[in-house]
Amino acid sequence: MRTHIEGLIRELDSSRPFFEFLTDLLDGWVAYFAEHPRERALHAAATLEVDTDARISVRGVIHRHYLEVLRPLVRDALARGDLRADSDTDALLSLLLMIFPHLALAPYMRGLDPILGLDEPTPEQPALAVRRLVAVLTAAYSPSLTVEVRKVT
Repeated sequence: MRTHIEGLIRELDSSRPFFEFLTDLLDGWVAYFAEHPRERALHAAATLEVDTDARISVRGVIHRHYLEVLRPLVRDALARGDLRADSDTDALLSLLLMIFPHLALAPYMRGLDPILGLDEPTPEQPALAVRRLVAVLTAAYSPSLTVEVRKVT
């Protein structure tokens, strides 16, 4: 999985605007698990492990791999100005640690996401969910986002 995602990162050019890149990366991530049911099953077993000690051990390794890949992307995005200068990048990384495993499994396992339409997704629903999640991250972290506040009548 890591080899694939690192190749995808190189292919997608992580130096372009962060949220545009993240959208394409998450699309590729969802597609990878659609095409690799065995890896999806392994990821589900590790992510949903019920034994606490086993889960801590397995997820510790998984989180290390995620962070070794994601932390440089976030650090570089901050340095390029793609994130607000005052961004809490640890919180962003924590959110990404939730989003990546969720999108690996939710489109294929009923009951994991009734909110974003991933319980019984149409073919385009995972991509729509990716865009909604990235829009929330963009609103929270983008330095150039302008928010129009309208009066409620």
